[in-house]
Amino acid sequence: MSNKVGCICSKLQPVCLEIQRADPTGANYVNVKTILRGNASDATSDVMTISLTELCNSDLHRNIRFRVVDTMNHARVFDEVVFSVEEMEKKKRFEAATGASLILLKANIIERFSLVDYLRSGVQISLVGAVDYTASNGNPTDSSSLHFLGAQNQYE
Repeated sequence: MSNKVGCICSKLQPVCLEIQRADPTGANYVNVKTILRGNASDATSDVMTISLTELCNSDLHRNIRFRVVDTMNHARVFDEVVFSVEEMEKKKRFEAATGASLILLKANIIERFSLVDYLRSGVQISLVGAVDYTASNGNPTDSSSLHFLGAQNQYE
C-alpha cells in the first residue's frame, strides 16, 4: 500500500507514519511504523505490504488510524485519519481534521486460500501413506544400513 500524506507542520520536520489498529476494547496500538520521504508538508512512503491480520485482525469493519508524527517525539501528532478497510475499498482519499489529506495511491486485498478453504470448496485430494516396519533394512545407527542418517545412501 502506498500512501501520500500532507500535513500542516514545519517543511523541514522529519515525520513518521504510524498505522494503528484498535483492539476489541477500542484502545489503539501501533503495528506499523515507517519514516516518510520528502518534507513534512508533502511526504510519501514506500510501498508497504501489510497482511489483513496485522492491519485489522481480518475485521474489515475495524477502524485503522493513520497518524503522521514527529520522528523524535512520537507524542507530537501532526495529523491523523481514521477509517476501516471497508471504507478504504470504496475511496482512496481521506481528510484529516486539519484539512490535510491521506491519499492511498494503490491498495489491494489479495486473498490467499488455505488448505481448509480448498477442501471446503470441494477439491478432492488423494493421499497414500506407507510405513516400513521391516527390520531387514538394518540398524539405523549402522553406516551400512539403508536408514543410516549422515552419509548418503541409495535412498537419499
